[in-house]
Amino acid sequence: MELKTYLAVLRERIGIVLLATLVTLVAGLFFSFRQTPVYSAQTKLLVRPILTVSSSSGANSVYEALVSRQSVGDEAEFVRSPEVAEKVADELRLSDPPETLINSIKVSTVASTAILAITAESTDPVRARDLADGFANAYLDVRREVAAASLVAASRALGEQLQAVQQQASDLSGEMAGEKDPTKKSALASQRDALIAQLGVLQAKAAELSPGALLPNSGGQIVQPASTPSRPSRPNHTRNGMLGLTLGLALGVGAAFLLDTLDERVRTQEDAESILGTSVLGTIPPVATWDRRERSYLASVADPKSPAAEAYRGLRTNLRFVGVDGDLKTIAVTSASAGEGKTATVANLAVTLAATGARVVAVSADLRKSRLHRFFGVPNEVGMSQVLSGQASLEEAIQSPGVPGLRLLSSGKAPPNPAELLASPRFDQVLKELSRVADFVLVDTPPVLAVSDASVIAPRVDGVLLVIDGKSTRRGAGVHSAEQLRQVGARILGGVLNEFSPGAKAGYRHGYEYRYYGHYGQQASGNGQVMREPTPRPEAPGDSLREPTPRRESPSDIR
Repeated sequence: MELKTYLAVLRERIGIVLLATLVTLVAGLFFSFRQTPVYSAQTKLLVRPILTVSSSSGANSVYEALVSRQSVGDEAEFVRSPEVAEKVADELRLSDPPETLINSIKVSTVASTAILAITAESTDPVRARDLADGFANAYLDVRREVAAASLVAASRALGEQLQAVQQQASDLSGEMAGEKDPTKKSALASQRDALIAQLGVLQAKAAELSPGALLPNSGGQIVQPASTPSRPSRPNHTRNGMLGLTLGLALGVGAAFLLDTLDERVRTQEDAESILGTSVLGTIPPVATWDRRERSYLASVADPKSPAAEAYRGLRTNLRFVGVDGDLKTIAVTSASAGEGKTATVANLAVTLAATGARVVAVSADLRKSRLHRFFGVPNEVGMSQVLSGQASLEEAIQSPGVPGLRLLSSGKAPPNPAELLASPRFDQVLKELSRVADFVLVDTPPVLAVSDASVIAPRVDGVLLVIDGKSTRRGAGVHSAEQLRQVGARILGGVLNEFSPGAKAGYRHGYEYRYYGHYGQQASGNGQVMREPTPRPEAPGDSLREPTPRRESPSDIR
């Protein structure tokens, strides 16, 4: 499929796309506005190492290693620990369990820094602010408490080691007092001096491990306290609306192409040709002023400059080129089902053929539900059924509809046995007699799939036109009709695509042509008034069927 085909599908089903988009957009906004507003507040804090001050020298001593970028992630998890949440509940006097408080915050790291961003959410903006600041302060407090506890434990361990060293030094001093040997006494003195030196180092380290020696802001510092949010962070009505709009548009476009794929209607010339296995000889646009169920409308007479009338003239030209060898005189026109425009095609094609000077007879072989006589406004008392049953002669049944060169053989009163009459040898005699005195005999037959009449008539004429309606004919019905006609030996001349909408999938070119012809018709008709259906006129003596005088067809006859 080309891009213009995709655009044509969307243009044809724009209603579905707009409806899906509108419904999804309204639904998204409806649920968005029904949600409870949630406010967000954020606190940022800088993570630092734990530092102590030496009691002896006052110099800074690093107790913990400098916080690395990898450990900042660990600190983010520490912020969401139950210990921190419990402290927040105590400080803010909240009754919420720690799990609820933890689920109300999000902790993230600022890229390439040692900064933690703590975001708290709540339906109350003040509570959101307090939670963000509360978790930041509680984290710092708990971290310092953990560090202080570690200092206390280390200090106790050093105290025990200090006592042990002092005891060892005291024991050595006692041994020295009782030792008489100068050499041994000197060795004991050296050991005692080493223990005294070790004792000094331990005493200095014990002073550094004092819990009260932690530096201010040790472990971290709040660099951006939370502020009270003035607007909710969610629901975001604009974002939800755009999401609904995008989703609805996607669903609408998908539905449009799905329906187009599942659509069994024959709406393009390519579709019709693939079904028939032959060419489409004419594409007839819709006639806006005609309702088939209410009345019969002969576009070639009522509005000869309309696009529909021009399309029938194009069908006439293509049909005459198909029969250029002169072997095409009797033509049956049928369709797959009722209401697809076969009778209108017979009537308009007969008028356009007669307009070239050809002698045309329009025959209604639909003995069950005839409408051909209504297009010309003539009675239907005597017709084909009376001729086939021997109740009337052919000359008695032939009527003049008021169009020069055109004669009409209506169906007549409905007989009880239409299929038997059409299958009789008398029907062949009627066709032979009509083809002898006319240049073209157009036979309107019942639908192929409705009854067997069309299959009976089709192999007995020179060719068959199969009418396909662009709004109602289904592909399966069209394929079945063409196969059934070929099975009985019919010669399918081509198809007529009725109710053809150029704007749907036909592309730009055909649409331009119909707009051009429509504009031309308005200019040519002047006031744009529709002609009345012709009234029947009495038969003149010269109007009866008789053997025509042979004449040579000139190129001007085909136009």
